[in-house]
Amino acid sequence: MKENHKGLFNGLIGGLISSICCITPLLLLLLGIGNLSLAVWMGAYRIYFIFAGLLFVTLALANHVRLKAKKCACSNIQMLRQESKLIFSAFASFFIIFSVINFIILPYATSTISAKKVLLM
Repeated sequence: MKENHKGLFNGLIGGLISSICCITPLLLLLLGIGNLSLAVWMGAYRIYFIFAGLLFVTLALANHVRLKAKKCACSNIQMLRQESKLIFSAFASFFIIFSVINFIILPYATSTISAKKVLLM
């Protein structure tokens, strides 16, 4: 993978991990095997999923910085300064993906599914 795309990829994966609590019940509901109680149950653990996504991004970046610092025989602090664009892009893409999924896609999809279920009844 290209060096400049690593931050975006890490942020994307972290954003998806932190949105699992909201995506999974919706997908199961679309497949017809989920219900409201599953959504409420998983929603109670939302903060843990957010922390897991942030932890993924942070650990991936820490590992990247540590390995690059070892290659060039410089300190981790120097490497953090050199990799500031990568770190910014990783966290920015994390927050963008998380926000788009949780505040744009999911409310729209949920309202659309609810409207279709009301029409079917």
